[in-house]
Amino acid sequence: MFDKIKESVTGSNADALGGYTKYLEGVEFPISKDDLLDHLQSSGATEAVIEHVRSLSRDRFNSADEVFASLFPS
Repeated sequence: MFDKIKESVTGSNADALGGYTKYLEGVEFPISKDDLLDHLQSSGATEAVIEHVRSLSRDRFNSADEVFASLFPS
């Protein structure tokens, strides 16, 4: 699914996707949104990335694909 998301994301969203990818390295799924936010902060994510994730309605993610699908809905 991640490849499908990458194909559907263009322009500035494609750049953003790459930024999120580096911040998700080392995340063990499933993960709660609060734990994901903690991980993003400790991995040096920008405030914009943190706020984007904070704004998501999901409270738990089972995979990176779920994170990306929530961040970049098609």
